[in-house]
Amino acid sequence: MPNPFLLRGFEFLAFYLVVGILINWGLRKWIRNKETETFVRKPQMADPYQIAYLRGGEHEALSIATIALIDRGLLIAEGETLRTKDDLAIQLVNRPIEKAILKRYVRGGNADEIFTDTSARAACDEYKKTLTEYQLLADTSVYRRRLMPALIAVGGLLLIAGTKIVIALSQGRHNLAFLVILTIVFSIAAVVACAKRITGRGQAMLDDLKILFDRLRRNVKSLRTGGQTNEAALVAAIFGISILPSITFPFVNKLYPNKSSGDGGSSCSSSSSSCGSSCGGGGCGGGCGG
Repeated sequence: MPNPFLLRGFEFLAFYLVVGILINWGLRKWIRNKETETFVRKPQMADPYQIAYLRGGEHEALSIATIALIDRGLLIAEGETLRTKDDLAIQLVNRPIEKAILKRYVRGGNADEIFTDTSARAACDEYKKTLTEYQLLADTSVYRRRLMPALIAVGGLLLIAGTKIVIALSQGRHNLAFLVILTIVFSIAAVVACAKRITGRGQAMLDDLKILFDRLRRNVKSLRTGGQTNEAALVAAIFGISILPSITFPFVNKLYPNKSSGDGGSSCSSSSSSCGSSCGGGGCGGGCGG
């Protein structure tokens, strides 16, 4: 096998691109395998708000709880403003997150105000605590275990790039910008993998839920509204708010325009990522890798 450090220009960039993708893929694979190999009892994932918190965090759980309350007629949406239907509505719900939302909008207010409400955030903290206990969300010990393989991955990337840069400079070549950019991008991707809030076990849980409820996703346009079932909240919790069709849920686009697609199409999970999708842009030209 020829010495890869003797490759020039685009050839070395292509080599480094493959190596960078493989290193990041291997890091993610290692993290997921390590975080799923030990048996831990699974929680009952029947609460759509808990699923939403796992997938997208506090804002996602509060958004979907708000949508569910509007669908059930307990919360009234008027443009971007929300108000609780009446005092009786608060007594009709049992979940702390729903009570907190309804109490917040007794006097009305903007939809975004719930994200800073102390009681609503405290209700979400219970979801975080439960999911962390079941090792579906990362805690300090998880991040500590990920640190060493992430450092090895970044170190490998820097070693390969640094060696090539030294060789190139010794030969009088200074056109190394694209190599430096690739190194930065791949290193950031490794850090992102290490800092991911969802564990391998949590991602596996979400993947299982997506498979289990795929039929519901495909039939999303036929969802019954009016709070007759929790299917709308459940499908939005698993696949994202943009899955809800604007025809039957017109208020979603007004309340959360950045999250709603308006056509009932599927959305990408906030917890998914690609280690190399942004690294392979064309147009480098020959010689850009030293």
